[in-house]
Amino acid sequence: MSSESVQETLDRILAGLKSSDTTRQLAALRELETIKFSSEAIILHLEKLVLQGNGAVQKLALAALDLETSQFATSKSTALTKTTRQIILNEIAEWVEDGLIEPVRAEVLRRHYDFDIKRGTPIKPAVPQKEPGEVKPVEKVIPTPTVQPAQKAASAIPAKPAAPPKPKRPPVDWRKVITEAATSGALLRA
Repeated sequence: MSSESVQETLDRILAGLKSSDTTRQLAALRELETIKFSSEAIILHLEKLVLQGNGAVQKLALAALDLETSQFATSKSTALTKTTRQIILNEIAEWVEDGLIEPVRAEVLRRHYDFDIKRGTPIKPAVPQKEPGEVKPVEKVIPTPTVQPAQKAASAIPAKPAAPPKPKRPPVDWRKVITEAATSGALLRA
């Protein structure tokens, strides 16, 4: 990133994330871990990759949403107070518990709203480029003998009976929630 501007870097990373080539997506995700800035467009695309991607791309995109830089970019795009976001996070937990949304979607939503509630992952220092003639010494690896674990005897403790299923909650009346929030002044912007 020697002479490349911040915007050019963000544009290049976003193009990598939008690529249909998994290798380019992974490279862009790894680079996000080392830069000290992000953007709303990148955050939005990371959320899409978590929901629509698979394998390593999905896993790294989810981790990238936890980066401090991602949390900062997310914080600049919301007008919701911390209290309101905490209410939303509590609702998300209940939705997952009630089976209303999948855990992966819930995790994307959580990371969208918990940017100042949960500490983010610091960025990694950039790996210095080695000179072409530079040789790194190899560490000597000493194999350790493996010990086979003893087989466990069958447990004599009987299994606990399954707990009765939790009763389903009634559906949330969002009109009522929004009306109450509006009348209490919770929806007023600062």
